[in-house]
Amino acid sequence: MKQSKIAIIGLSGLFPGSATLEEFWDNLVAKRDLTSLAQAEDFGMDPALFYEDRKGAVDRCYSLRGGYVRGFELDAEGYQLPADFLREQDELFQWSLHV
Repeated sequence: MKQSKIAIIGLSGLFPGSATLEEFWDNLVAKRDLTSLAQAEDFGMDPALFYEDRKGAVDRCYSLRGGYVRGFELDAEGYQLPADFLREQDELFQWSLHV
């Protein structure tokens, strides 16, 4: 079997409570629990509207605890798109672009 050579040219990530990969690693080593209860900003409305303690309920979640990315602001400069346009995009798109 022929083996391919692989070059890792960079690493990136975006994790709750970690602005950098180094901070993410420090949080792992320190065994910090960076999960929290969902807030309205995470779901776009009151998370209690989606909660159902019974697993398998359609269009519901049985836990509101998760690892939520909060306080992220995209540095929209330097892309080949207008910065104002990028700032208007959904945060999921911004997170992907950042990473």
